[in-house]
Amino acid sequence: SPTPLSQASAAPDRSGPTATPSASAPEEQAPAQPAAEEDISVAALAASSPTQEPVATAKPAIPRASTPPPGVGARAYAIVERDCNALLWGQNERERLPPASLTKIVTALVAEEKASLGEMVDVGVSGSQMAKRGSSVMGLEPGMEVSVRDLLYGLFLPSGNDAALALAEHIGSNASDFADMMNDTAGRLGMNDSHFSNPHGLDSSALYSSALDMAIAGDAALDDPELAQISVEPDYKPAWDGPELRNGNKLLDMYPGAFGVKIGYTTKARQTIVAAAERDGRQIIVSLFGSENRYTDTIALFDWAFAKAPSAC
Repeated sequence: SPTPLSQASAAPDRSGPTATPSASAPEEQAPAQPAAEEDISVAALAASSPTQEPVATAKPAIPRASTPPPGVGARAYAIVERDCNALLWGQNERERLPPASLTKIVTALVAEEKASLGEMVDVGVSGSQMAKRGSSVMGLEPGMEVSVRDLLYGLFLPSGNDAALALAEHIGSNASDFADMMNDTAGRLGMNDSHFSNPHGLDSSALYSSALDMAIAGDAALDDPELAQISVEPDYKPAWDGPELRNGNKLLDMYPGAFGVKIGYTTKARQTIVAAAERDGRQIIVSLFGSENRYTDTIALFDWAFAKAPSAC
């Protein structure tokens, strides 16, 4: 039967991310996607694993399905039965790869733990300057005062790198200290193949995760009612004079029953996603990395899981 995420041994130690193969240009991206690789105002951290002893996570599953999932273009994926946290099937699911803006799921988890939603943040980052370097932004500028709640919407819907840095600087004083908090949270969740060096997900040699680890993070976000609601909102108007925020996750409109969680893209990571969907009371999480068409890949894996994979619960 599929291996429960909470009952398998920790992954072997590896030094860092595995290089991704060269790939053709991706599909046209939603405005929510960062298009650059550079780190912005972030000191690189060592690429070693967190020192805190992690909770164990899953080894590759022994699947009960009679046929494997269809072939997809993603380099790595994990298909998880959410109700009992069982890994139904995986492909390179523990490989350490750049996660792009899926990083922001962990940023949100730390923010929810360390700050209240109504807390006001004095903004010191310039979204317009970040956008000139190819970053996706919500539109922050120095001198603004924005609530943690509004920043979380800016983090998820337009995938704002400016929102990520504003939260990091408010909660951790600086992005490096905040990244330490992210690694502590990842360790507690059992994300044994992850290390975070920034709060936004722009490519860095010290930033990596795995499809299985991001499925774990996505599940934790869905367990938080506020984050679960934020991730599915189609649009949101912060308490400011700026524009309304739009959700860049097209899967929410494309797949019946989809209810989260986050998309990402950088030139190194390619397209990434943590998605969740429900059918007939059954909830499945699909997490995939290194795709050229994340929506096609995710839909194919959802369809297989709901139709071909017996429930693990």
